[in-house]
Amino acid sequence: MRKLVLFLMFLFLFQFSFAAIAYRNSMNDSGCTNCASFTSTNSLNVASGDEISVVVTCRDSSTRTISSITDTIGNSFSQVISMQDGTTKQTYLWHASSSGTNTADKFTVTMSGTCGTRIEMAASAFSGVQAIGVSANGTDSDNRDCDAPSITTQDSNNFVVAGCGD
Repeated sequence: MRKLVLFLMFLFLFQFSFAAIAYRNSMNDSGCTNCASFTSTNSLNVASGDEISVVVTCRDSSTRTISSITDTIGNSFSQVISMQDGTTKQTYLWHASSSGTNTADKFTVTMSGTCGTRIEMAASAFSGVQAIGVSANGTDSDNRDCDAPSITTQDSNNFVVAGCGD
C-alpha cells in the first residue's frame, strides 16, 4: 500500500542577542483513538525563557482542528501553521516561549472534534531564542518516509524547525 507522507517545513527567524541558540531536548508521544483530547505520557525538560515547538499530527480526520495546546507550566501556545492532506491527516506546528521551569513538562492537545485512528506529538525546547518570525513554509507529499531536504537559510543566524507527519 502506498504510504503518503506530508512534510511540513517551517523557517523561523531567530535573532541572536548575547546567547547562542541551543537545542535542549525533545520528546515524542502517540496514542488515543477517536479522542478529542490527548495528554502526553512522556515529558520535556523546559527552562524559563526556552522556546517550545510542538508538532501534532492527527490521522484519518479531515475536519478537525486543534483548539488549544497546554502544558503543565501554563504557557500560552499559539499556532504557527497547519497543513491538511485531504482526508488522511492534518499536521500542525504550535509554539510558546516558556514562562517557567519544569523538568517534566507534559502537554495536552485539545481538538475541535475527535482525531481518527491516531494522534502523534513531538515537542522540542531551545534556549537562546530572541525573536520568532515565519518566513517560509513548504510541503512535500510522496510515497517515501520523511525526507531530509537541503535547506539554505536567508540569513546566517536563522534556525529551521520542521515537522513530518506520517
